Amino acid sequence: MNTVSEELLGWKQEEATGKPFEEVFKIINEDTRKKCESPVTQALQLKKVVLLDSHAILITKAGNEIPIEDSAAPITDKSGHIIGTVLVFRDATEKKEKLQRIEYLSYHDQLTGLYNRHFFEEELKRLDVDRNMPFSIAMVDVNGLKLTNDAFGHEASDLLLKSVSKVLRSECRADDIISRVGGDEFVILLPKTDHSETELIVKRIYKVIENQKINNIILSVSIGWETKTNSQEDIKEVYSKAEDYMYRRKITESQSMRNQTIKVIMHTLHEANSREKLHSERVSKLCRVIGEAMNLEEEV
Repeated sequence: MNTVSEELLGWKQEEATGKPFEEVFKIINEDTRKKCESPVTQALQLKKVVLLDSHAILITKAGNEIPIEDSAAPITDKSGHIIGTVLVFRDATEKKEKLQRIEYLSYHDQLTGLYNRHFFEEELKRLDVDRNMPFSIAMVDVNGLKLTNDAFGHEASDLLLKSVSKVLRSECRADDIISRVGGDEFVILLPKTDHSETELIVKRIYKVIENQKINNIILSVSIGWETKTNSQEDIKEVYSKAEDYMYRRKITESQSMRNQTIKVIMHTLHEANSREKLHSERVSKLCRVIGEAMNLEEEV
């Protein structure tokens, strides 16, 4: 044993000498937690180099778990007879963490931490089976994201998206799949959930959203949903109907939110600069006089 293997195993050369290999080199499968077959035994039996399973975990003398990569190769004498085995292994913790990070980023939205469109599309196919019927889809669109961004900046619009995603997490169930599929769009997949159950979840989301206000940012969303009740229905059609319903609701809900945001912007502007308040009031009066002179209607 070299010094690196002593450090990883927690065994000194003197302690390990004479002990069964499996007692010193304990390895289990990370997923099944079952004991892995000894790579030394495999190398001796197969008479060739053996690679360890990619999910191998080394149990140290102290009971700590370390992901490892290793290989065992038979040692032969000049006559070609096998006289032993050499085992080479390394700590794969850093490599595993990097791979997990890459996998996480490939399926998650970096801003909100929710699943991304790629994961959503895969889950939609996976969940579209008979055992998940009724299967509901809810489309969520954040109202006024561009207006918030233009008025208060990127940090404010990012905070708006994070706040909405936090509400979706808190009000949806553990088995529901929440994904951010666009700049201001989220989708919730609700397996084994009928139309009325989905409506209750949507109402909860609306209620929490309405009672939240972060600084000068107004939270507002429009949600549409549809339910697939039998295998003959096309899931794409269900998705399309949920999206259409969402856009119909957005026509009225978005305008209300826009008006509120404009009021907040004006209030913030007037608080910061009294001269600007007087100026904007004069401009408003002039616009009204011009409109009246041109016989314009009050509503456009």
